[in-house]
Amino acid sequence: MCKISSTLKIILVLSILLVSTNSYAQLFGFGGGATKKVEVGGDAPEFKGVDFLTKKAINFNELKGNKVILLDFWSIYCVSCLQEIPKLIDIYNKYKDRDIFFIGMNLDTNTRRLKMYLKNPQKVPPYPIVMDKPRTIANAYKVNILPTTIIIGKDGKIKMYHEGYKPGDEDDIDKIIDKLTK
Repeated sequence: MCKISSTLKIILVLSILLVSTNSYAQLFGFGGGATKKVEVGGDAPEFKGVDFLTKKAINFNELKGNKVILLDFWSIYCVSCLQEIPKLIDIYNKYKDRDIFFIGMNLDTNTRRLKMYLKNPQKVPPYPIVMDKPRTIANAYKVNILPTTIIIGKDGKIKMYHEGYKPGDEDDIDKIIDKLTK
């Protein structure tokens, strides 16, 4: 009989788990391993959350029909997320007097680290941050890549589903918000 070392056994078990899941994201808790995005034009999943800083409740059903909603799924460990946030703040400031509601959906699991990050007033978005630790909302929206920016029309339909960030992406976000909030 051949003896297998404990390290090799662990590697073998992890390999089997990776192969048997839809994606590595499911195994490590990012977005539930969704392989298909929420469709543009489809109904936005309902959600409820609590603003991390103010502790105010946020309910999709109360916003639907009244506001365009921008959801920004991000993490403090995601460099492109941190590059995108100042651009989203600029867009927020441009349209804040229109019927739009921004929500930062933070997917970090370390509450203390998020609090430390948000202590810097230059980094704090002027809109609510919901800490989606269990990734309930991220799973509902099939988020696998950070950042993911989703725009929902007043009718409750997905108008934009954008994964990742590169400079210039904010121009597309701006155009859609301008069109939806006129």
